[in-house]
Amino acid sequence: FLKTRGEHPIRTFSAAQPPSIDCAESQRIRASIDYLGATGTQIFPDDIAGLDVELHASIEEPYDASFLFMRAIFHAAANDGMLALLDGGSGDVVLNEVYYVIRLARRGHVARAFHEVIAGQSFWEDSSVVPEMASLTAIAMIPVFLKSAIRPYRQRRDARHFVSTSLISGELAERTNVAERCERMYEMFPTDWTSFDHERLRKIRPNVSAGRERYARLAASADMEARDPFLDRRLIDFCAHLPGHLLLRDGWPKAILRDVMADRLPAEVCRGKGRPHIGWVFTHKFLEREKSRGNLTQTGLTEALAGYVDSNRLDRAWSTFEDGIDAGPIHTAYVLCLWLRQTASRPVVKNQPFGYSSAIEQRLGNHMTETERNSRSAGARSGSRREYVTPKLREFGAVGTLTQAGTGMANETPMDNKPMPNKRP
Repeated sequence: FLKTRGEHPIRTFSAAQPPSIDCAESQRIRASIDYLGATGTQIFPDDIAGLDVELHASIEEPYDASFLFMRAIFHAAANDGMLALLDGGSGDVVLNEVYYVIRLARRGHVARAFHEVIAGQSFWEDSSVVPEMASLTAIAMIPVFLKSAIRPYRQRRDARHFVSTSLISGELAERTNVAERCERMYEMFPTDWTSFDHERLRKIRPNVSAGRERYARLAASADMEARDPFLDRRLIDFCAHLPGHLLLRDGWPKAILRDVMADRLPAEVCRGKGRPHIGWVFTHKFLEREKSRGNLTQTGLTEALAGYVDSNRLDRAWSTFEDGIDAGPIHTAYVLCLWLRQTASRPVVKNQPFGYSSAIEQRLGNHMTETERNSRSAGARSGSRREYVTPKLREFGAVGTLTQAGTGMANETPMDNKPMPNKRP
């Protein structure tokens, strides 16, 4: 489109490793940029120094500090004068066929299901397919009514296992009923996987809506807007009706997208195997820098999170981090520490309804009816902080009839109807 209009090549922003490091994901990013003739900005792990101040200053929710590389991308785009950034995060949901293999096994096509599992092993470069083969065998042989009977027990077992293996303090988990909360979370997902409609429901809600809310917050931290082409309602409606073999074929996920893009992207991108990811490199780099500056210490972390985490598990996680094996648990603990510190010191807005300052409220007061005043007064919460409001998604197409709470397209906001300026004001 830009080339036809005689405009500059599209700008891209990517998290990558430097060319001197052998990284398949980074090589595919550079191959795409060269193939498209785009103007590419690459953010390396050593470039995230500017996030230190931002992370220490504002974390709306602990989750928001988990994706350091995404925050780095949004901040790099903002520094270059961008106002909005396209990302394809929802493509993982809209264009993936998670339960196609399970449906094959349940309908007696076990040989075909096994073929997809073995082919998937080659794509994902997994070392063993035995657990998944055993699971498919059980799916094909155990009656549905029996699986329904044991499902609650299995979910309770999984919830207890989650609590026992996480960093959370056992006393805190018991006091706040974490295991019960996990069980309630399972209830959000449909269990009748023989229903094609329920599978599509799971694709849209709650995964996409929750994911888009979180991406929106990440972008907002850099005064940016995140937009997802895969949330176009026509595209979702189309993909919701596609048979499974067009989305997963011979172990290749997103098969139809690979076919469509075969002459638009390099072969190493469309037919590249595995899913290399460098997010952990950014995480480890950030933690090492915080440690070198004295902001992150084992003693300080243990003292700050006393009562929140199990000290013995935290010690084991620190040893794993020090050995360079896994920085994930310590990063989670450190982000929790930062969030707790910010939450404890965050200013509180007292006796004000959300979204209105007292001055605005006073000016509006003269123009409101008695009913409106009473309604607004009832909505005021004493001693409460301003909250992020989850965007409501509109219903659309055939998918709208499946989404009981209503979903839709997160990108359809009034802003979409306004021209976006080329430069930041």
